[in-house]
Amino acid sequence: MIFELLRYTLRPRVMPEALARIEAACARRRRHSELGGIWTTEIGPLNQIVMVWSYADISTYGRVQAALAHEADGPPRLDGLLVGLQRGLFTPLPGPPMLQPGRPGPIYELRSYRVRPGVGVQGYTAGWEAKLDERLALSPLAVAMVSDVGPLNNIVQIWPYASYAQRAEVRRVATEHGVLPPPGALDVLELMENLIMLPAPFSPMQ
Repeated sequence: MIFELLRYTLRPRVMPEALARIEAACARRRRHSELGGIWTTEIGPLNQIVMVWSYADISTYGRVQAALAHEADGPPRLDGLLVGLQRGLFTPLPGPPMLQPGRPGPIYELRSYRVRPGVGVQGYTAGWEAKLDERLALSPLAVAMVSDVGPLNNIVQIWPYASYAQRAEVRRVATEHGVLPPPGALDVLELMENLIMLPAPFSPMQ
């Protein structure tokens, strides 16, 4: 399994139009691959859309991209709305089944970590695996993945919460019990960022 993470940055006040265009494109695109989720940023860098697609393997990803290149109406047409676009391919970290449709939100937190060059992501993932069961006992996980193509040494997690209050309580308990940060994480990470996001109306995860 691999994941494609897309982050669109839009001009101010064009979000409704962009979502309408993306929804129409997703209806066609889902003939080729599975949409895991699509969200809009609420806290952090604003006017962003975050989207995750899943593929069986890199060969499937290549075939889908080739098919989309021959469809005039394949990718969403965001001309005039778009300021920037980031794309990366990721492989899953150890954990439960990822990006399952349902209603685990509606508050989602995307956490992005960059591992220092030359260290290797194993310095983070060993601690992640050691504490994963304890962390999952506190709240569910949407997806956890490490970059394979695009900005390297990048770890991304998306956690759903029922409310802001639940997020605060989970993180309080996890910190007090030594679940966060995972063992060794602070020794290998050089950058930590987060976003708070809300699901788009047509996202499989709500």
